[in-house]
This record gives sequence, structure tokens and C-alpha cells, in this order.
Amino acid sequence: MTAAPASSSTSGSPSSRRPGGQSQAPTALEDVRSLWIDRAAKLGLVARGVVYVLMGVLAIQLATGNRRRPADNKGAMAQLATEPFGKVALAAIALGLLAYALSCALGAIRGHGGKKGGESSGGERASDAGRAVVNTGLAVAAASMVIGARSSGAQGGGKREKGLTARALAMPFGVALVLAAAAAVLGFGLNQIRKGVTKRFTKGLQLQEASVTTEAAVELLGVAGYVARGIVFAIAGWFLAKAAIQRDPNDAIGIDGALAKLARAAYGPYLLGLVAAGLICFGLWSMVEARFRRDDG
Repeated sequence: MTAAPASSSTSGSPSSRRPGGQSQAPTALEDVRSLWIDRAAKLGLVARGVVYVLMGVLAIQLATGNRRRPADNKGAMAQLATEPFGKVALAAIALGLLAYALSCALGAIRGHGGKKGGESSGGERASDAGRAVVNTGLAVAAASMVIGARSSGAQGGGKREKGLTARALAMPFGVALVLAAAAAVLGFGLNQIRKGVTKRFTKGLQLQEASVTTEAAVELLGVAGYVARGIVFAIAGWFLAKAAIQRDPNDAIGIDGALAKLARAAYGPYLLGLVAAGLICFGLWSMVEARFRRDDG
């Protein structure tokens, strides 16, 4: 009388929850798919990390007077292409960024397994969609450098930002459009700083089995990296807002322009050196994130 029906023992199994009592094969296929999406995300995080480390190194060269101008992510990849075996490394980065973009796109569509493993909220899905677009563009730019095609704006200098801002300002409601873009960039930068200060970046990581020393090192990299990245984007957003208010596209700057502004500020070399070190920390953090990223599930 108290024994459970035989069918209830399997009612919680994946196959019994599927319409028509499907076999376990679809679940196994989903597991394989999730495994490859997880690997793609980790590969992409490593590729992103390499790019940020390069950006930080170039910024340090600027701070020490060994370089005339900084470089954004595309400029860093363009610099890598000039080094011995640089195009081979750049091809690997392009594949990694493309894999990252694909995993983020699938994460946005599926609702889990994007930048971080596990289920995604609505905001995280929107962020994954944005990451997919940005990293696809970076992957295409890297591939163009590998095959020898020139990538627009690859050398930095803010020409791309100034051109886009000028075209936007010429449109109806152009000032409002540029202000909205500035608010988005500035908000992203401030959110990165908040994420670093509050250590929210540890969400989605598997640090349970890590030692106390390892966990402390991970947190240090994350705090320094996110705060530095946030500062750069906040500066770029501020000057984009200035360009909208003054209706002068020459005020618009990108990441390289933000680094250049730091270099020309009071105590610029020291400030830029600190931010450059932070960008390197963010690059290393991306690699650490790939190592401890929670599996898709």
C-alpha cells in the first residue's frame, strides 16, 4: 500500500519529462552541445584576455615615453600583427573571439551558457547579445589583419569615433542620439567600477575548491581590472557627452583617446601607468575567469 508506483521512480528523469517519452539521446546531445559552448566561451575569454594584456603593455609604453600614442583593442591586435609569428597568434585570437561571440549569441538565445555558465537573467541575456556583436566585429577585424586587409580604425587615433559622431550629429535628433550613446558608455564604465568595488565579478565562478591564496589573487585581479576598465570607458563616455553638448565631433574619443587623455593629465604618466597595470590585470582576470568559469547548466 505504501510502495510508490513503479512509474513514479522515473517521473523526475529527463526522458519522462519529455513529450512522448523520448529516450535519453536528446539529453546526451544537449550535454555535448553545452560542453562545446562552454569550451567556446572559455577559449574566447582567454583571447579577450590576451588583447587586454597587449593594450595594457602598449599603455605602459606610452606612460614611460617609449610610445607616441596608445592603442585600443583593434590597435593592440594591429601591433601584434607586426611581431614575429604575430599573425599566427592573431589568427588564434580571431578564432577565440569568434567562438566567444558564438557562445554569447547562443547564451542570449537559450537563456543560459553565455559569458557565464548556468541560467541567465533578462539583463544578462541582453549583455550576451551585445558581447556577441562586439566580439564578432573584433574577430572580423583580427581576421582582416591576418589576411592583410586594412581594418578601419585599427590604428586608433579616434578617427572612427569622430566620424561616427559627426554622422550622428548631422541626423535629426542627432544630439539626443549621441547623448544617449554617451550615457550608455558612461553607464557601462561606472557599472564596471561598481562591479569591481563590490566584487560582483565572482558571480558565476567555481571557487569553492580554490585555496584562500588563489581566491584572494583572483579577487585582486578582478578588482584592479574592472576598476581600470571602468575608468577608461567612463572617460570615453564623458567626452562623447561633451561632443554632443558642444556639437563638436572632435571631442569624441575611444579607448585609445581615453588613455591619451590620462597621459596628458596632471601626473599623467603615473595615472596612466596605474590604469595600464589595471588593464593587464583585467586581461589576466579574463584568463582566470576561463579557468574557474562555472560549467553550463
